Amino acid sequence: MINLKKNFTFVRLKQPQYKIHMKILNRFIFILAVIVFLSNQAKSQVYYNINIALADPENVDSLDLNNAYLDNLPKNIGDLENLVYLDLSYNNLKKLPSSFAKLTKLETLIIEENQLKELPNNFGNLKNLRILNLTNNKITKLPKNFPELINLTELNLSHNRIIEIPKEISKLHNLKKINLSYNKIAEVGNLSKLEILEILDLSKNKLIEFPKSIVKIPKLKVLILNKNKITALSDKIKDLKNLEELDMEYNKMDAFHPVIFEQTNLTRINFGFNKIKALPKGLLEMDTLKYLDLRGNKIPSKQIKELRDSLVNCDINMRLNTNELQNALEYTSMEIALKKPESVYILSLINTPVIPKEIVKFSNLQSLNLEDNNISKLPYQIGELTNLEILKLARNSISVIPKAIKRLKHLKMLDLRDNEISSVPEDIGELKELQYIDLRQNNLSSLPKSICNLPNLEVLSIESNSITQLPENIGNLKNLVTLFAAKNKLERLPKSIGGLKNLTELDINQNVNLSKLPKEIGKMENLIKLSAGNNNLKIIPKEIGDIRNLSDINFHGNFLDSLPASLSKLEYLIILDISSNNFETFPSVVTEIPNLNKLSASDNKFKTLPSEIGNLMFLEELDLFGNQLTEIPKEIGMMESLSILNLFGNQLTKLPPEFANCLSIRSVDLRMNPINEGEKYKIKTYVNGAEVRFSSE
Repeated sequence: MINLKKNFTFVRLKQPQYKIHMKILNRFIFILAVIVFLSNQAKSQVYYNINIALADPENVDSLDLNNAYLDNLPKNIGDLENLVYLDLSYNNLKKLPSSFAKLTKLETLIIEENQLKELPNNFGNLKNLRILNLTNNKITKLPKNFPELINLTELNLSHNRIIEIPKEISKLHNLKKINLSYNKIAEVGNLSKLEILEILDLSKNKLIEFPKSIVKIPKLKVLILNKNKITALSDKIKDLKNLEELDMEYNKMDAFHPVIFEQTNLTRINFGFNKIKALPKGLLEMDTLKYLDLRGNKIPSKQIKELRDSLVNCDINMRLNTNELQNALEYTSMEIALKKPESVYILSLINTPVIPKEIVKFSNLQSLNLEDNNISKLPYQIGELTNLEILKLARNSISVIPKAIKRLKHLKMLDLRDNEISSVPEDIGELKELQYIDLRQNNLSSLPKSICNLPNLEVLSIESNSITQLPENIGNLKNLVTLFAAKNKLERLPKSIGGLKNLTELDINQNVNLSKLPKEIGKMENLIKLSAGNNNLKIIPKEIGDIRNLSDINFHGNFLDSLPASLSKLEYLIILDISSNNFETFPSVVTEIPNLNKLSASDNKFKTLPSEIGNLMFLEELDLFGNQLTEIPKEIGMMESLSILNLFGNQLTKLPPEFANCLSIRSVDLRMNPINEGEKYKIKTYVNGAEVRFSSE
């Protein structure tokens, strides 16, 4: 920092003079601070081109060459002597030049997804390196001077071809995190000198025994041994006094080792997809556990229930992930499913009008499909299926949703369309993981306020009900992407609807009592499709022009006689339907929508079209069916993309000769227009073989 007292001489001044000089001094200090700030900003700029970086090597401290199609690095890369951060991921590098070792200030080096087989012999010169990521290469060994990376704290060598843990690693005393997953390691050597190592990942190797040498790592907190062939834990694991997380899914263990109960710091255990068939009593007393994963094991549901009752603060996960669930066997018979209830994750039943009480035996059930069964009642036992994620009950005769549904805490999809439901319980607001709700074709007149408390809801479909208003706090559904509310009795939309920032599609068609849209609709910045046809709209708010991503608008069947000028701001709008409204004059703003591709303006009262219609150079489809047009302006010839033109049912006697310039035209419908034979002949010559229809048939 500059010492201003040392560089400036202060003299005692009269008060006015003193104030003036202090103002000058303060301004100078401000300017100097800005210069220093900008200088630091320039120095920390990230470069994305190796040649540009080498043109000014002294000022480069961050270089991102991720996915830069590099086969080699230039030999003078060592000139980047101030480089601190370097990302070389997703290239085709087979080796690093020896000059690479000159990057002695480097702290973070990422070389994911390349073709490296080895590192330079002088790689250990990078003594300031803290983070090294070499995942997805072809490395088999490390250079002898690798232990000289004395400041290294994170090392990722996953997805390589390492057969044994290099001895060089054990000398890196500052390592806190090591990832050696997806290699070919069969034995683990002595790692006891890694005194501050906290995380070790040896997943997907060739381990058949629990590596006893690991227990000598004093500070180890997270141990990941997934996807090996380990059959049992070692007694020595009790020496890992600081162990908090143990991941051993997809191994071959058939039981819990009693020593695990002595691990008082252990909060997370993942033993998914082993061969465990029973739970020991000691597990019921592990009060410190916060998460226990037992997916894919054949444990009786009674024991799982007992475990849940004992470990009330522990998340006991029996649920498959999305990919695992897709590959799980789908059971279609209760008789067969009941033979192995703990193995049933997907159940689909037909001809089952009464849900059997035995369904509670499927404690691991995640997907239940009971569509088209004429079910009239959901039993309260449905709430016992606490792992359920998908519940399909469409096309039944269900009239009541039981309160027990609130126990399905992991439910993501609820399909109740085409039933006889008249109300939705407030308890639905407790299903925080819900992403999809389908309540179409029921007897609903309202929605519960609590539905607005579903933070993960993405799709809400309530079409074909009798709902008169949406909940006032609908805008709280920040992750809602699609809202289908057509064919209801909506009278208005709440102002909070503008809070649906992630909504891309809004369908409010056929709400005949809906007479206006709130101006807050303009805040729905990601809306792409707006369907508001067959309503009672008489005016569209100007704020619609603020929805810059709109590409498809349907205002069909309303009572509009004008459109807001702000529509011209919608540069992504390609589909516009204003058919069956009260327009007497063609709205000029339509001709200012720059990329309009399809325009439906049928069934209005247009007598003429403006000459500006020729501005719609990207318009391909134009529907003017059922208006009162007596002529088409010659500027139609400027519409070079026009391919389909519907002029059925107007008062036209001819088309202008300039129509011949519409070289893309494929179809013209001129039925029900008073065009004589001579003009018909001319029109056929204009269209160069395109389909033209004149007859009324």
